[in-house]
Amino acid sequence: TSLGAGPGPNAPLASVTTNSVSNITSYTALCGGNITSDGGTAVVERGVCWNTSTSPTINDSRTYDFGGGTGSFDINFSGLQVNTTYYVRAFAVNNTGITYGNELSFTTTALNGAIGANLLPDNGYCSNDTISISSCNGQTSLTYNGHDYDLVEIGGQCWFKENLQSYNYNDGTSIVNSQISYPSNDTNNVSTYGLLYSSVVANQNNVCPTGWHVPTDCEWMYLENTLGLTAIEQQATGSRGSNQGGMLKSINSWAAPNTWATNNSGFSGMPSGLIQHSTVSLPFLAQINYFNCFYLGLPYSNDLYYHSANPQSSGLNSGNSWWASDGYTRSLTNSSGQIERSTSNGYNYKSIRCLKD
Repeated sequence: TSLGAGPGPNAPLASVTTNSVSNITSYTALCGGNITSDGGTAVVERGVCWNTSTSPTINDSRTYDFGGGTGSFDINFSGLQVNTTYYVRAFAVNNTGITYGNELSFTTTALNGAIGANLLPDNGYCSNDTISISSCNGQTSLTYNGHDYDLVEIGGQCWFKENLQSYNYNDGTSIVNSQISYPSNDTNNVSTYGLLYSSVVANQNNVCPTGWHVPTDCEWMYLENTLGLTAIEQQATGSRGSNQGGMLKSINSWAAPNTWATNNSGFSGMPSGLIQHSTVSLPFLAQINYFNCFYLGLPYSNDLYYHSANPQSSGLNSGNSWWASDGYTRSLTNSSGQIERSTSNGYNYKSIRCLKD
């Protein structure tokens, strides 16, 4: 495939082979390539592309490796369908153009129960947990308590694509005012960033619409597995992974540098900050857009950058944290591509994302 010799637009294309496909599940797989020569000019992009028909190109489904250059790489890719045959090729782009590696095929597995031992076989922490795997079935939005929420399917799971902003439980009961806070203490921010909720609200089984729930710690781990976190990383606390947090962050609204932000999962995480209440002082704001934390459910949490909040700062767009339903949170910051998992006390008010049952 040589187009010439030496540097410049007539230099040869890079040389790449496709690595074997492994870690195949119902919705994800691991594949990559080996670039043995850059053709005389730097390889600026590399990754894998796939399709259900032969000869996939970058115009089909694709994911990038953020390393660049020559050598071997492997990438987790997601959004696959159950029990489906796919064709995959590695690719490399240099100054001359794009070249593809050899084509391989693989078939995703049939769904073998929603138990962690089947879905996350290397993650002993989740082996006995039930993990919701329910498709959006083509549904792109859902109306709940007067607001239209966009939906996104990631790894076979159907998620809200935006933070919850409901003032009521799904039975119509009002949420007590003291259990709700506003991003940056400003009601005008709710339409963009959603509401911030206490652990009391997040631990209820009816804050999300009927047929939906606050995700558990293991359901967050399944999402992280889809993004490429290893089983060891999934179970660790603190900052984990490399660029997987960037896959969850929206491209806009975050303060610079918004490290690794690609939003290629479609999750569209917004930097809504958090509110922290103290037993000895008034509530303080933990910088909207500097930190956000999503609640999973119990009175502690997994934070993507919970500890970076500065109550004295008025800066925006730097972080977010979400609750889980069993005591952990996930947090992101503008200065890191990682995902932080940690526990949190019950005085913190954070975001909620709903997951389909």
